[in-house]
Amino acid sequence: MWTSKFTLETTHQLGFHKKANQRESVGHRLWILDAVYMGDSHRLVVATMNRSLLFYETNTFTEEFNLFGLPAAANSLDYWYDAEQPGHEGILLYGDEAGSLHLLRFSSPITRLFEKPFSAQPGTCKVFMQDIIEFRAQEQCVRHTELTRLHPHSVLQVKFMGDADTVVSCSLSRRVSLLITDVHGKHKSYTFELLKGVNCFDLDRGMKVIATGSSDHLARLYNTYVSARPTAILRGHRTPVIALAIHAERGQLFTYSRDAFVKAWDLGEHTCLRTIALRFPTIQLGRAPEHGLYPILLAPGPHDALLVASNEYLAWLKLGSDESDTVVGKTSAATPLLAALYNPSFQQVVVSSVDGTVSVYDIESGELSLVMRDVHQGSELRHVSASERNLVTVDRSGITKVWSLQTGEALYELLPVSRHDAVTAAVYVPDTRQVVTVGWSRKIVTYDLSKDAQAHKIPPNLSWRGGQLHQADILTLDACAPSLLVTASSEGEIIVWSVISQKPFVVLQFEEEKALKEAFAVDEKMVVDGVLLLERRAALGYTNSGAILVSSQAGRLAFWAVHGQDRLLGLFEAVNDCKEDQICSLAESTDSDLLATGDTAGEVCIWNVADYCIKQDQVNTSMPPTLHRWRAHSAAVVGVSIAQFDTSSLIITASADMCAKLWTIGGELLGLFGQDSWNLKKLALYRTDAPVGGSDEKHSRRSSVAKEHEAPHESTDNVEGSHPLGPIPGEKCPEFQRSLMDVVDSKVDLGVKAERRLAEQKAVWGQRRRRFANIDSSKVFREELCTPYQALAIAELAPTDTEISFSSRMEQKNTSLSEQ
Repeated sequence: MWTSKFTLETTHQLGFHKKANQRESVGHRLWILDAVYMGDSHRLVVATMNRSLLFYETNTFTEEFNLFGLPAAANSLDYWYDAEQPGHEGILLYGDEAGSLHLLRFSSPITRLFEKPFSAQPGTCKVFMQDIIEFRAQEQCVRHTELTRLHPHSVLQVKFMGDADTVVSCSLSRRVSLLITDVHGKHKSYTFELLKGVNCFDLDRGMKVIATGSSDHLARLYNTYVSARPTAILRGHRTPVIALAIHAERGQLFTYSRDAFVKAWDLGEHTCLRTIALRFPTIQLGRAPEHGLYPILLAPGPHDALLVASNEYLAWLKLGSDESDTVVGKTSAATPLLAALYNPSFQQVVVSSVDGTVSVYDIESGELSLVMRDVHQGSELRHVSASERNLVTVDRSGITKVWSLQTGEALYELLPVSRHDAVTAAVYVPDTRQVVTVGWSRKIVTYDLSKDAQAHKIPPNLSWRGGQLHQADILTLDACAPSLLVTASSEGEIIVWSVISQKPFVVLQFEEEKALKEAFAVDEKMVVDGVLLLERRAALGYTNSGAILVSSQAGRLAFWAVHGQDRLLGLFEAVNDCKEDQICSLAESTDSDLLATGDTAGEVCIWNVADYCIKQDQVNTSMPPTLHRWRAHSAAVVGVSIAQFDTSSLIITASADMCAKLWTIGGELLGLFGQDSWNLKKLALYRTDAPVGGSDEKHSRRSSVAKEHEAPHESTDNVEGSHPLGPIPGEKCPEFQRSLMDVVDSKVDLGVKAERRLAEQKAVWGQRRRRFANIDSSKVFREELCTPYQALAIAELAPTDTEISFSSRMEQKNTSLSEQ
């Protein structure tokens, strides 16, 4: 039994009983087929292989009744009661291995299920099923109804709809794969026929949809009243679909296949939103994991999670927020994003999505420069990384490709080690012209692009000199100069390597800090979500004294040193409130003074780490200064980057909500990639300086360019309630909003380019009006009146050399005239 926070509370062995004067329980192990919870009477019903139903009282978990002698073993159970009238009739439905359905109608399930014979000895009360069926000995408490042999094969799943007295059941039969039938036989039955039968189903009467999963790797959607053909066929699984669940509030369907892949589908668009590969420890190479009849459970409400069971392991997948802070249709891609990378050499932003689409945008204008679609021919992407000129993409089959960011041409295809070992991360090392990949094989695999420059397909190189040190799946890696490589596994093991010698520097793990493990509930086998090497620190020689590595584990950030006796230098909670959230993405500024993090709650946080963990003797458990934190997306932030444009720092984020956004360092939204366009050089308010260095004066400083456009009496430096970093997070830059509104309010459709030029020209006019608001007419024209509208005729904002010389000659002429 588990608590509401999914922690193990107690374990009970079914089938064993402790008799009087016996210390140990006696009995035999039971083969459990299914179980269902009776919500009104708080009892648990367990179906066993020996043709019996066990009724347990959940408070003490004692076996209260044993209903034995069933006609056939019960494969699937379902229980229904009227929640508005508790204490009334409750119906227990089960389907057996003979293809029949049985209904047990309890007249008063809260007070009593069966009649108990008088007995002085306490214990389990045994009830013979034939007494209920033939002799009606328990008629005052329970009545039995049997629907005989509705399916030619064993019934795999049942569901009872009490308001209509209708039963839904499925089997592997070709003729009767799915059946909707009335218990009283008054209405027409609906029969669904599939070639390989139905393994599982779920339905929602409000949406009038039935979802089925079959052994042909397909999930189908049906209308509840049309059994002839499905309304949609969902393709994508490579093995039989063995479980599924409908989330009506989200309008989504979750499917689960035998190879431990979970897919989320949109029921309206019939498109795949997300694919997750579960890596249970019991999975063996080349063999599918073992599952029960019902391996998944959707837990709505406050948990809003999907539970997946395999053997003795339970996976808990927390669902993201279904709230949307974007306008419908305003997304950067059609599927969830993987990353948003910044290329400082070309000032471009690379946005990649799960469906294999890679888009390259110009950061100054937001214009689309290059787009590559379906880069892996139908296979979904798992990981994307970029170097100065190349892009590395990894799909779910383990194939890695190297692309040119300038032309979009596929340069190399890197062959996987094995079809069964997924590649989780890859990085391009420009110093050695190598691509390093890691994954489920637990090995570090290299691909030398310098030797095979003429070949398109490059085989893997498994001769890593350091050997296989990781004992679990490698989930993430990072590399930086000078020749440093870091890898991290699912059991919390972090290893720092030398790319040149291929030897390990140090192995980092939470194993010696007992006080920290108690204070932060740190586990040495905690999954590492991400690692980041602080490149500037490593280049400036902090290797011997300070932290040059940041890792994220269970919502915490850890700062590590590579050399010296003290490895762990800093550890703190990085998530805001909910400790269930995790850090999904990490990024640093070019000077390593700023650290940006994105979490599963959609929040972005900017940290000032300029003086954090440089030189110290003990572990620093305090947080570095937080410059800004805001809710950037409605789903997990899967990618974050810090871009340096001119003299200001900008934040680029990508999320599972299919949006990639550009922000100021203070949390002002500048635009949405793929939907908006802008001109950073003409938007003065994007220059909100980031306070770096720990000075109070710098923390409250704003750029002089932004202050030029503020009214003198609206200075926010000393106003109570004003934020030192600018406007409220999530609000667009006012100048950018005015430019967009000018375009939207235009009554004449001039085309995209003409409207953009018009918006730019209006912004220029506004700047001219602010610049030439106060004009001394005596210095511009002699004895004539000059208005601000005449000043608009000036072509350039900044005076040229010719204008300066002309202005000096006019001043000399004015001086001579005044002397005369």
